[in-house]
Amino acid sequence: MIDPVLVSLGGLEIRWYGVMIAIGVLAGFGVQTFRGKRYGMTADHVSDVTFVALMSGVIGARLLYVVRFWEDYFSDGRWVEALMVWRGGLVFQGGFVLGLVAVVLYVRYRKLNLLDVADLVAPALPLAHGFGRIGCLINKCCYGYTPYEGPFAIYYEPGMPGYFPVQLVEAFGNLLLFGVILLCERFGVARKRLFLLYVIGYAVLRFVDEFFRGDYPEEQVRSGLTPAQVICLWLLPVLVLSFAWLSWRERAKAVEEGQCGMAKQPKEK
Repeated sequence: MIDPVLVSLGGLEIRWYGVMIAIGVLAGFGVQTFRGKRYGMTADHVSDVTFVALMSGVIGARLLYVVRFWEDYFSDGRWVEALMVWRGGLVFQGGFVLGLVAVVLYVRYRKLNLLDVADLVAPALPLAHGFGRIGCLINKCCYGYTPYEGPFAIYYEPGMPGYFPVQLVEAFGNLLLFGVILLCERFGVARKRLFLLYVIGYAVLRFVDEFFRGDYPEEQVRSGLTPAQVICLWLLPVLVLSFAWLSWRERAKAVEEGQCGMAKQPKEK
């Protein structure tokens, strides 16, 4: 198995986890920059949106991690370690929520079109997340159930049982979402709904993925469902209804514009 520490410089460790997250962020930023003009965004707008989403996302992800594991790691007076992002990990849902709020506030401040910005960032999120999950695999966090001796089993220590490669499954699922969103954009499908398409797709992926996780304490699993699965079950109906409503609105708008165009055509003499 790959050593989670890429290199040690004195007392400073550079870990693969952080490197993979950085690669994911850069890849997502590149995708946004390449597509920015399509949505009328300047390079500065793209940079600002990325910075706001990244900073608020890291803060939110770390906050939820600390809340979730407070009793396990931080309640004995080691609360300063809560600030050490490189120790422990991040929880995606916390970063997603705080990042979303921060980007919405930025968009309102800059008077940008919210749905255009949402479409812009939609493929960047699963791309970055896919690289992040590979970092989780190397870091031995968010791991799958054990023992598992099937295809692609992950062995963290010689002679110990294998783990189900749940991080690889989620990484592949995120990269698949990335491709689907780009195809939808290419063929004009789900315009102004790409972000919702991503969130719906990820909620389904995460709900299924959680059945194969092995890192949840028993007290956090209620009625056979993890906290993340409960969140997905609550969110999915709202997301699907929102997607349907936006679809209806776009169709109604297209019909109205078509009727207006016909009304403006000069009558034949």
